[in-house]
Amino acid sequence: MEVKKKIKVMYAFSQAAALYVDIHGWDALFSNKHESMQVDYDYGIKEFDTKKEAEAYVSGVNDANGWTDPVAEIV
Repeated sequence: MEVKKKIKVMYAFSQAAALYVDIHGWDALFSNKHESMQVDYDYGIKEFDTKKEAEAYVSGVNDANGWTDPVAEIV
């Protein structure tokens, strides 16, 4: 039986987290401890069963950019 691999999407909802990603990148955001940001609220990783679901989520987050400052990217 083949186990399907989940598609991971990194997201940053708060302006502070999104700006951190712009300056330092996703790897730095997830490898450093950030006292001012809350993991799973300001930023995190979501898993999806299909690439289409992941792409739809990323599209929705990126479409919202401009009202707040969220960003998302498929891993």
